[in-house]
Amino acid sequence: MGLSVTFTKINSMEPTGIQVALFLHIKTLLPEHVALVDTIADILDISNDSAYRRIRGEKPISLEEMQKLAVQYKISLDQFMNLQSDALSSAAG
Repeated sequence: MGLSVTFTKINSMEPTGIQVALFLHIKTLLPEHVALVDTIADILDISNDSAYRRIRGEKPISLEEMQKLAVQYKISLDQFMNLQSDALSSAAG
């Protein structure tokens, strides 16, 4: 009997909000001449089309993929998600 777990929300937020924000943050870390889609495709070992779908938030990024990106770009996912939650809470309140 296998166990399958799918995470659809983080901190009661839709994953695409954090996901899109993560990719926007990574883009700020890249030199101007480096294409975000090519970099993401290389790191995650996926096609450019698959990378575009993740960047646009059309396909949820897995926790493993988030971890690969966090390690590559030295991003604290805990800090990043808390910052995003705080920003959204401030905007809503």
